[in-house]
Amino acid sequence: EPSLNNFTVLILNNSGGFIFDIVKGTEKLSEGALQKMRTKRKNNFQSLANSASIPYQRMKSDTEKPITFGLIEISLDSKLEKDKYVQLFKD
Repeated sequence: EPSLNNFTVLILNNSGGFIFDIVKGTEKLSEGALQKMRTKRKNNFQSLANSASIPYQRMKSDTEKPITFGLIEISLDSKLEKDKYVQLFKD
């Protein structure tokens, strides 16, 4: 049964829409359309988690142990960093 005690949301946050660069199908979009999706954003995911009483963790390095449930935010500066963190959660 789904509950707030058995899920984890992982946010790979690069403050923009670069996630669309790795989503299948977006390679068919024009560069102009991709630019619009990559608009810089400043979201406060900790406030979002707190408002729903969901545990929150902002990981600052790939050596930290992630929480077992809740919302985990990872700030990314590059695709290389993204690949390191994705591997961490596959292990």
